[in-house]
Amino acid sequence: MQGALVLEARLRSTWRSFLLARVGRKEAPFCTRVSTLDDEDIARGAGCNRIALRVSSVALREVLARPGDEEDASFLRMSEAARLRIDERLLKEAA
Repeated sequence: MQGALVLEARLRSTWRSFLLARVGRKEAPFCTRVSTLDDEDIARGAGCNRIALRVSSVALREVLARPGDEEDASFLRMSEAARLRIDERLLKEAA
């Protein structure tokens, strides 16, 4: 599905395939593997993306069509631990 999203989102690009790079370790020696996704599987992912979009659209229309109260909508916030972990990583990567 990710490969299909990337290939569908490309603008004026000549990309014709999607490579998936995986890193199996966080420290050296890094264990990596690069795989080219099969065109048929990317097409399947695109089909799944279209279904997910359609289901989300229907659900959103149903939610917006009925009156609600203040509890219908809320902010979703990361945990403080997740925020700290991400902020530390961003600072580390920026250095």
